[in-house]
This record gives sequence, C-alpha cells and structure tokens, in this order.
Amino acid sequence: MMALTVETCPQCGAPASANRRKCEYCKSEFFISDLSQVAGKSSTEVQKYVSFYKSNIAKDDGDADSVTGLGLCYLQLKLFKEAAQFLEKGRDLAPERPSTYFYLAMAIMGRKRPKILSRTDVQKVEELLEAAISLDSDYAAAHALLAIVRHDYYELNGLRCPGTPPAALVGRAKTGKWARADHERMVELNNYPDNEYCDLLIDLRAIIKS
Repeated sequence: MMALTVETCPQCGAPASANRRKCEYCKSEFFISDLSQVAGKSSTEVQKYVSFYKSNIAKDDGDADSVTGLGLCYLQLKLFKEAAQFLEKGRDLAPERPSTYFYLAMAIMGRKRPKILSRTDVQKVEELLEAAISLDSDYAAAHALLAIVRHDYYELNGLRCPGTPPAALVGRAKTGKWARADHERMVELNNYPDNEYCDLLIDLRAIIKS
C-alpha cells in the first residue's frame, strides 16, 4: 500500500510540509489519536477531519491513522454505530494501540448505561477494556470504565461480578495515568446518574473532576 502524503492541512487548508504531522500555521494535528485533540473543536471543524480521513481511506483503506481518526471523529459527534465500525477496523489494523480498544468500548456503550446493555455487549466491552489494560497496565481510564461497567451491570443488577471487582479497579485507576479528555468524555458520552453511585464511584467521580 502506498504511503499517504498530506498536501494541505485538513483544518485551515494551508500547505503541509513534507513528513509533518502538525500544521505549521494553525497548529492542528493532521492525525488525531485521542479525543483531547478534537474535544474543543466545533462540529464543523470535526467534519473537516471527517472529509480528510474519508479522502485518505479512499486512497488507502489500510491506513490505520485515518481509519482510527475517522472513528474518533464519529465518537466525538456521538455517531456511535459509525464510530464502532471504524474503531474496530482501526484496532485490527494497529492492535498495539491501547487507546483504540478503550474508545471502541465507549462507542459500543453509546449513551446507554451499562446496567441496561445486553450481556453480549457488556462482555465485549469488558474484553476490550481488559485488552487495553493488558497493553498498558497504567491506563487509568480503562480501569475506571471497567469498574463502572462491572458495578452498574453486575452489582446493581444483583449479579455475580466476574474478574477483578470494581473496588480494586478503582484503586488502580487512582494510581494510574489519566488524560483529562478521557475523564470528561467518560462522563459526557455515557449516562451515570449521581444517585446510582456507590462510595467507590463517588471517589472515582472526584478523580475525574479534579
């Protein structure tokens, strides 16, 4: 497959220097790898990335950066079905990236509480988050989201919780590496009513908002 060449910035349209991954004029990243890079952008700006990545994929559908970037844009736009489709492909193209597993789990959850997800989706989300953790044991957001899923789906439904229990996962989240964008998007993209939190998740919310 051919190496893609970025000719113009997807945001401001300025000419792109060879082998650069960031615009010298508007400072925008050409290829986004986490939500912090689009969290503050308008839907119009995100759509510019969508068009850019679609154009790249038309030239090379095996370009992991463009496929994953498109999935992240759809996640930012709350188009969860489309986000899951491209993040899953991005995961397959670059399986060494833990963040793709985390964001794919978020896309599968959509705006549904874990408590009302299907058992199949819960197990899929658990597998993805465990994979992210296996690639990066300090991935605090993955530990935290897995704690939320297991508490909300298993404990609040009166079911036996498999694997590492939520309290232990929250303990690991407290000592792991956090990215502020992950905190904010976990809360924004998913519905976690305040009155459904047990003590361990109240502690987690304090971490997320710090």
